[in-house]
Amino acid sequence: MRDLIDKTRITGASLYNAFGDERTLFAKSLDRYVQNSVADRIRRCRALPPREAIEAFFSDVLKRSLEDPERKECMLVNTASSIYWARA
Repeated sequence: MRDLIDKTRITGASLYNAFGDERTLFAKSLDRYVQNSVADRIRRCRALPPREAIEAFFSDVLKRSLEDPERKECMLVNTASSIYWARA
């Protein structure tokens, strides 16, 4: 949250007033990411058989991650990994 507040130059109070808590802000961010990034990827995979669709989806995730100069990776994959490791 500190990085977000520093980068946006929004006060912590304004951020919390707009989004509530950190969990709500993260959920809204993830929803937006899915709608703007992942939804198109899923649409392209729908016409494929299941195994090919899964392979195409993750191949695209890997390709985009490796080509990204900022190495931001996939927010959805990072979230799923974090949840998995938190429960392990």
